[in-house]
This record gives sequence, structure tokens and C-alpha cells, in this order.
Amino acid sequence: MQLFDFESKYASDVAEMINTARWKERLFTNPQYHVTPDSLVEYIKDKKKNCKQYWMLIAIEKGKVIGYIDFEITNNNEGLLRGIYLKHNYRNKGIGRKMIAEAERLLKNNGCNVIYAYIFEDNADAIRFLERQGYLYQKAEKHSSRNKKYIVMKKEIIY
Repeated sequence: MQLFDFESKYASDVAEMINTARWKERLFTNPQYHVTPDSLVEYIKDKKKNCKQYWMLIAIEKGKVIGYIDFEITNNNEGLLRGIYLKHNYRNKGIGRKMIAEAERLLKNNGCNVIYAYIFEDNADAIRFLERQGYLYQKAEKHSSRNKKYIVMKKEIIY
């Protein structure tokens, strides 16, 4: 598996993964949460323009897009994991761990010592995965625009 910076040629595959994840979270029924390749490209342009630093890395294996991770540095100089997705048949093979490790390396190299993740409380797979990577539960909060709670997780980045 190799990680590459996002390019528009990956937009269709990544948009499909995002929509799959949102369908699982039962958000897909609302059209405002549907991602198109064009809307994804615009979102990334906006993030790169308005964030202190933003990355979307694409996981490729044997020429196929198998996952992505996106993260940023906030104005408080903290890392924020925005999303991670790996196709089911590639899970539990150490690939997600490598994706997180690369995000943490980039954040650390750019001055971050802590990274936060906000995970919907019913996404047990993601919570377990992040716990195995050293992320610790901080608190549960109600999402402001959705009728769901999310878990705030935190990891000190020490290398």
C-alpha cells in the first residue's frame, strides 16, 4: 500500500467511499450530505485555502484506491482527524494503522503535539480502531446539526 496526495483523478473513488460511510451513519437520506466528485474537489480546494494546513492522502494498492485519510492543523495548532476510510476487504491488515501513522508524522513535523478525532458514538468500529492506535476518550457531545452524539478522542503525538 502506498499513500499519495489527493488529485482530482481520485475524486470519484473517494466520493463513493465518503457516501458509503455516510450511508452507514444513516446520513445518506439527506441530499445535503451526498458528495459528488466535483463537490469533493471544491471542498478540498476550500480546505487548503482556509485551513492552516490540510491533507487528504489516498491509499492505493495494486493501482486501486482502497482508502483515504484527511486531517488538518487547526488555528490552535492542534491536529484534527477529519475522516478515515478503508474498504472492508483491506481492514485488519495494518493498512489503517499505517495511514494514521503517516497523518501523525505529518502533523508532528508541522508542529502539532496533539490530535483530536470526533466519531459518532454508534460507530463502534472506528472507536475501537482509534483506541488501538492510542486515542483516548475525552467526552461525548451532541452534534449541533444532527440528532446524534459523537465521541471526542485525543492522542498526544510523541515521537
